[in-house]
This record gives sequence, structure tokens and C-alpha cells, in this order.
Amino acid sequence: MNINELPSEIILDIFSYLPQKDLINGAWHVCMLWQELSLSPRLWRNYNYAKDYKNFTYCYLHLAKINQHVRHIQIPLSSLVACFAFPNIQWKNLESLHVNNRVSTYQCLETVVKKFGFLKHLTVTFEPNTDIRRHLNLLTQLSLVSLEIEWSGNQYVDSYLISLLRKQPNLKSLTLKGWHSLNDDTIAGGLEMCQNIEVLHLLTSQVSNSIVGISVPLHSLTKFIVRSEIFDDSGLRLLANRATGLRFLDIRGCVQTTYRGLTCIARHCSFLESVQFDKFLIEGNSNINSYISTLSECCHRLKHLQLIRLDTICEDRLLNLFTSVKFLQSITLENVEEISNTSLFFIAKHCLYLTDIYLKKCHMISAVGVIFLAKNCKRLKSLNVLYCNGIKDVYEDNKMVFYNHLIHIILVLLFVIQVPTSCLKTTQWNAKSRQWECRIMMRR
Repeated sequence: MNINELPSEIILDIFSYLPQKDLINGAWHVCMLWQELSLSPRLWRNYNYAKDYKNFTYCYLHLAKINQHVRHIQIPLSSLVACFAFPNIQWKNLESLHVNNRVSTYQCLETVVKKFGFLKHLTVTFEPNTDIRRHLNLLTQLSLVSLEIEWSGNQYVDSYLISLLRKQPNLKSLTLKGWHSLNDDTIAGGLEMCQNIEVLHLLTSQVSNSIVGISVPLHSLTKFIVRSEIFDDSGLRLLANRATGLRFLDIRGCVQTTYRGLTCIARHCSFLESVQFDKFLIEGNSNINSYISTLSECCHRLKHLQLIRLDTICEDRLLNLFTSVKFLQSITLENVEEISNTSLFFIAKHCLYLTDIYLKKCHMISAVGVIFLAKNCKRLKSLNVLYCNGIKDVYEDNKMVFYNHLIHIILVLLFVIQVPTSCLKTTQWNAKSRQWECRIMMRR
């Protein structure tokens, strides 16, 4: 059977899995049918401009055919401006622009803003020595839904940022990276003006609790990411009281936060789906049981669970949690001393949507529990079992410990989930720790 005898919709589905460079340099040259399908609007809604073209003429011909389909583009600013010289490349339907190089010249950005006054999403990085005040003032001409700005300069630009945010009544996503001179009051003032914000990323090391100490509630805020060395439990309590609709919380890098603050988040944010934090979150270890109980009682929609370095945990609390949160998709358990096979049995029985499991240094579990987990979690795609000493070594030769049960687990997974035999190669010996690492990636 010739592949061209398949319905065009099926060939198009296959093309949708190809990298753009293969569509450009491969599929387009095979035959007339493939050339026509490779130019389908469905394949070019998202376009990443790269050096995939053989020459400029070929680049021009291809862009002339696809530019009207592009909605989201990643491109150097100078390359985008260069396209304006050609009447057939005008990006008339562009909604999202990601400038993937550092912007230093005002003229290029000015040209883009004038050309794309209808832009809804913008991601841009400025050079540290750029006079960003002119650029921020220029961006007030746009009415944006999402805005991401990375800048590491030290100019005082708070008033210009406030002016920009004041002109964005429809803004739903704001990301600020760097911004070493930014005052907390400026961020708080921006939140008071942009009450429709759903996603807030503050990737700057000096953000304090006062950024969420505002007088108005943040009903729309669903995703909050902060990287700060001085944001602590008081900030989490303020956030919990004002953003009760929070679904995703990422506080990696916030070294002052503890499980006490996370308990407050869990108690007030019943829609919570994911909480991410660093391994150093151990100062509030004594509050872990309260945190787990609160998750069990209030956060039934939880999809991603992370528990790290817990030596005071009660397994009964964990069993209640696994029974309550039936929509879990991923579980990370690291250095959880009290977890046993019983917990794995409960996970397999109640967490039917589980796709990813990461178990590290959980020494009371055995191969029996992991095998049971693999057999019964039918949606499982990725299983990581690292340094779990309960899976005993049975053979030692030339100072290399061989985990027989670990190989058995892989064989069971091969039998149950029908993974390729190449997965056996994912069991590797770590010479530094002198232990085996087992990583099993399963594909259905």
C-alpha cells in the first residue's frame, strides 16, 4: 500500500508530529500532495523561526506561503523586521510574539509595535544597559493579554511599569524576570490595577511578602510562581487569604517557607492542583502531618503531590490522603522514612489517573509493592525507583552490587505494559553512590 493512498487527514496527523525542519527540508520536496499538506494552516499556527532553510530564496518562498497561518511566533526581532520589506510576508494574523534574542535597539521594537498593534501576547528580553523606560512607554500602545519581560538592569523604572500595567485592563498573565531594582509596592499596585490576572510569575530574588499584602482580593489568580530568598510563610498566609481560587503554586527558591505556610495554602485554596517547592523545605518538618491532613480534607482536586525529606510522617495520614485525592497524576516521594508497601497498595487502588511516579530513598518499600503499583496503575507512563534499600541486593561481584529484584521489576513492567526491550538499558550503576539507578520510561 502506498502511503499516499491513506486519507489526507491521517497523513496530516503524521505530519503534525514532525519537527518544523523536517517539514521544511523533507516533506515539502517529496511530491505535490505532501507539499500541499505540509503547508496546511494546522501545522503552522506555532512557528519557530530558525536556520532551517537552505538559502534565503527558499526561506522567502516558504514564509510567503505560511505567514498568514501563523498565530504564535518565536523569532529574533531583526529577522521579523526584515520580513516587512516583502509584501507577501506580513504576519497579518499574528497574536503572540516571542522575541528570542535580547533587544537593545528602540527602532526595531517601535516598528513591530506600530505594525502589530493587535498583538495579544508578548515575550521580550532587554539588554541590561538598555534604556528600558522608553521601551515600557512604547508598550503602552498595545492591549495585551499576557506579558513577559526579562531585564537585569538597575534603573529605577517603577513608575513606567505602573503606567504600562494601567493601560492593560485585559492582562491575565504577567511574568517579570530579573528586575533587581523593582519595589514590592510597585508589584502590589500593579495587582490592584490588573485584577483579572490569572497567572503571576515573579522570578526575582528580592520579592517580599508585601507583594500580596494588598487590600483587594485576587479572585482570578490561579497560578503563582515566585523565586525569592525573603518570601516566607507570612507571604503564603497573605496569598491564601486573597487568592482562594489558586490552583498552581511554585515556591522553589523561597528558602524561608515551611510546611506551616503550605498548610495555610491547603486550608484556604480548595481548588489546589499542584504545589512545587525545593528540597530544603524541612524547617517546618514538624508540621508535615498537619499539611497532609489538610490536603486530605480540603484539596480533593490535587493532581501533583510532592513530599520530600520526611522522618516524622505518620503513614496513616498518607493513606487517608491517597484515598481522598483520586485525581492524582504524579507523585514524588523522596526520603520518606515511614512509607511502606501499604502506601503503594493504596496508591494503586485509589489513584487511577496516575501517570508518573518518583520514589527515592524510601527504604521500607520492596519490589512487591512496586510491582503491584506497576501492574495496577494502567495509565502509568514513567516510573523512577532510586536508592530504595528495601529492594535488597542478592549478588555481589567485583564490588558491583546487582539488584536482582530490580531487574525483576523491569521484566514485570515489560510483560504488563509491553515496553520495548531497550528499557532494560535504563538501569544504570552509579559509581559515586555505589548503587543502581532504575529509570523506566514506558510508552504505550
